[in-house]
Amino acid sequence: MENLTEKETAVVTAIQAGNNTVDSITTTIGFKKASVATLIGSLVKKSIVVKSDDGTVQLIAPATGPQAIISDPQQSIQDPGPNGSEIVTTAPGTENEPENNSPDLENVQAATSHPYTLIIPYLKAGASSTELKLALRTWEKHFPDIRVVVVGDREEWFSDQITYIPHTGHHIIKSCNGCAAPQTEQHPQADSTHKLLTALAIADIDGPIILSNDDIFLLRDITIEDISQGKYFNDLRDADTSKQTRFNRAQIDTADLLEISHMPTIRYGTHTPVLLDPHKVLDIIDRYDATERGLLFTSLYFNNYPPEGQPVKITGGQNDTILASIYRADVPPSVLEEVRNNRIFMNCNDAGWPSVRELLRNDYRTKSRFEI
Repeated sequence: MENLTEKETAVVTAIQAGNNTVDSITTTIGFKKASVATLIGSLVKKSIVVKSDDGTVQLIAPATGPQAIISDPQQSIQDPGPNGSEIVTTAPGTENEPENNSPDLENVQAATSHPYTLIIPYLKAGASSTELKLALRTWEKHFPDIRVVVVGDREEWFSDQITYIPHTGHHIIKSCNGCAAPQTEQHPQADSTHKLLTALAIADIDGPIILSNDDIFLLRDITIEDISQGKYFNDLRDADTSKQTRFNRAQIDTADLLEISHMPTIRYGTHTPVLLDPHKVLDIIDRYDATERGLLFTSLYFNNYPPEGQPVKITGGQNDTILASIYRADVPPSVLEEVRNNRIFMNCNDAGWPSVRELLRNDYRTKSRFEI
């Protein structure tokens, strides 16, 4: 067998012991989940491990020789998180149970010839109506050469052209200033990042990925350069500290961590699609413990790996030429017409969905290949 690193050997030993998912291997050897996903990818490239469509892994050949044996996987090198802590991948009291996101998959397909994979983390309870269906219709019309991966909840209309990965929600330990019995919460930012990690760990993804949301829509034909162009909103330090929302707290916490790392604090989250490198995604998740903390992932990513060229400022307002952010139910038809003709992307919140729905239903009546 090809010489392995100590960490690769630990993964091989865990597989030999009967662990065949990222979750079970993570629990066995104590590494971070992002590290395990990366190590499995390395072992696949070395033709030592094969990964099935359902995300399970197995050895291609018997692992023999001193490089492939560790007497006790629990004694292998531990992966410390920031400040020496380790990522908690199960809720308190469930250390011996697999996380509820283990890949009991109904429809995970092998990678296709499409050059880009579009990943959408999806929480049905957070959707107003048919946003995801209409969003995918806009992708089908304006940027069709993609493979679509949806992580989270499933809709009845999903066709076999969607690689669907079940994910019932990821909980993190809720901050309570040192209280004796901390609770857990499904933090939106941590949950979304965990869904992204789950997609990379389970789906057979080779090449760059596009990360988007169910309420981000394309309004005209685009190129990959429209997605990869750097976009920013403002500085993370511009957060309104008077508003005690989880998003504001996440913005402040993200800025604090970036400053500790001697990185800029640009707020890159603009609610538009972004182009990401899977290996860099895993690095950021691993480095900042990003599945276990409420952090703004795209700001972590692009402040560490800046986009090429000069990023453009995005507001989503009247003078923006790239994005239209619709946050009212009574947007005048003349404004919607301007949006349709002159913007590239459109997003909305719950209040703005009625305006967006009417525009999209009129322009995107035809089913996409992602619908049965």
